[in-house]
Amino acid sequence: MPTRQRPAKAPIQERVLNCIRLLVTTLAQSARSLERKSGMTNAQLFVLRELVRKDGQTINQLAARAMTQQSAMSLLVSRLEAAGYVKRAQSREDRRRIEVDITPAGRRVVRGAPDAPIELMLAALERLPLRDLRALHTGLDRLLTELDVRGDKAPFLFEPQD
Repeated sequence: MPTRQRPAKAPIQERVLNCIRLLVTTLAQSARSLERKSGMTNAQLFVLRELVRKDGQTINQLAARAMTQQSAMSLLVSRLEAAGYVKRAQSREDRRRIEVDITPAGRRVVRGAPDAPIELMLAALERLPLRDLRALHTGLDRLLTELDVRGDKAPFLFEPQD
């Protein structure tokens, strides 16, 4: 009986699949560890750290920094506000504008918390050369097309969806 040969693409397909598995597994483990240690989700800690960096940001500014939708950020800020980690207030400069401020309780959480997976991912993407980012985007975009996955912006990583 003749032996079946592997297609020429098989070795690279296997390496790509392994990379995806490693990425997803590492990020998921990091997110679970973060939640155990801090009681915060990946996205919650990211927002708190952004407010420590620059307090008084709007929902739109925070969404832009997280590279996510305004509606997802609004929901996340509402959860943080209900827990007492942030508060919303009218801007002193423009009364039409609502700003988000971190509370002392939010600052305490940030002080003892490890880096959030999204922070690590954004920092890693920042270090990649533009040509590598473009190639990564092209490949991932084609993969999502083949999987028939559509959408402009995905929700936060490992954040509960309502």
